[in-house]
Amino acid sequence: MSIVSISTEDFKEDEEMVISKRKQRKKPTPLYSAIGARNMDGISIIADMTPQEAFVFKKIVKLMDYRDNIAEFSSKKLTSTERRTFHVGYKRLVLKSVLIRIKKGSPSIYMVNPDLIQPKDYHESLDKWNNYA
Repeated sequence: MSIVSISTEDFKEDEEMVISKRKQRKKPTPLYSAIGARNMDGISIIADMTPQEAFVFKKIVKLMDYRDNIAEFSSKKLTSTERRTFHVGYKRLVLKSVLIRIKKGSPSIYMVNPDLIQPKDYHESLDKWNNYA
């Protein structure tokens, strides 16, 4: 708490001084920089996804680190139907250059194309993508 001295000479009789103190709210920063970069129309790609592709994309993006677009995902908790859906959707997303698997296993490590969802470390992520793709 700070004390401010104010002279009564600064105010007329019918004036009142009101001091209010509140915390300033910070504007939330997005987790990623942009959707779609360079020659990739990210909104169209996401909007045109099949249900299987959307299932995979949602699972991966939910777990993704927005600094480098990498996510660890284990299919052990999926039902057999969800595993088949994941497999089909994953193959289609690979063909569209949306997603790649960096490491197979449990959990597997996936990477979303940095030109689709632009991460904070775009150039470093693009180098990783080009090395694995």
